[in-house]
Amino acid sequence: MQALEFADVKLGNTETAMEHYLEFLNFKPGAEDVRLTVAYNLGQAEAYAEAIALLQEGIAEDSTSVALWKYLGDMALKQATESGESGESATAQTSGVVDEAAARVAVDAYEHLLVLQGDSIEVGTLKNTIAAYMALDEIDAAIDFSDRALKQVPDSASLWSVRADALARAQRFSDAIEAMNQVIALDPAYPNAQLRRGMFKLRAGDESGAVSDF
Repeated sequence: MQALEFADVKLGNTETAMEHYLEFLNFKPGAEDVRLTVAYNLGQAEAYAEAIALLQEGIAEDSTSVALWKYLGDMALKQATESGESGESATAQTSGVVDEAAARVAVDAYEHLLVLQGDSIEVGTLKNTIAAYMALDEIDAAIDFSDRALKQVPDSASLWSVRADALARAQRFSDAIEAMNQVIALDPAYPNAQLRRGMFKLRAGDESGAVSDF
């Protein structure tokens, strides 16, 4: 049954694949590993809406599953920021959100993960949450979440970097500079750190400081 579903996904027959999957669930309704595998296959085929529905059904069965919540957030974020023409995902800083409802699903999923995992949560998940808020243009919420995230993982240069971007979007350039100072202190070789700090200094009116960074 799983092999048949996989073949249908590869052929683009997502509706038929879903039928096979639902038939499988009649035998094993709580098979989380299979649900995740099928969701992955649907995601590879860019059938994000179908993957989201499957994952939400799984969470209805078990709302404590870290794996289901995480993958739901990832799939929803892809659905939310997918570029309509190219099929590629847009960054939160550029094209923004395409599907607001999916972005809300992503934010909710990641917020649940923070509650479930606490300080064991992955940095990538925290960054995705900030990206989802920024895609929704909810910059204050992105900054607030970055505060909470850094309490869990204070030594992540990449998390400080994402916070700096959110602060810059809010035109809080002095705070963005301080965030980049943290990035450089934690990782002096962080890619483009001085360049970005210089841009923030320039926006803050510190031309000599910007030249020094450049």
